[in-house]
Amino acid sequence: MLYIHGSAWLYGGRASDGAAFDQMQRSLIGRGFVLASIDYGLGSLYQFPAQIDEAKCAGRAASAVTYIGPRQPPYFIVHGTKDPLVPVGQSKELAQRLQAAGTPARLVLVPNAGHVGMDPAMAGATTSVSSASSLCRW
Repeated sequence: MLYIHGSAWLYGGRASDGAAFDQMQRSLIGRGFVLASIDYGLGSLYQFPAQIDEAKCAGRAASAVTYIGPRQPPYFIVHGTKDPLVPVGQSKELAQRLQAAGTPARLVLVPNAGHVGMDPAMAGATTSVSSASSLCRW
């Protein structure tokens, strides 16, 4: 999994999501997932869309849509239904393309939640994310 911290490209860092990220990280790694987290140039020093370019570069090797194939590991995708930054359709399309290619994919939509790390409603998703193995029964 590739984790890109929130904060609207303006502040924070890999550690900025604090306890929620720590809990998710321990849970997923303990269940055999590989988790990578990146930093990017923040808005106070770098003008948008430089952050997008950095994130793309860091994640290119793991780009889900670009490299979808039948020999991929299972995917677990969590998305808030009211995410104002990333359209929920992107996660739906990713899950559909993965499944069409024969890759196991589980999409969990969190009702009325926004963008993880930025929306208090996503706090309720932490329990779901931390128990990813129970949700990822392929």
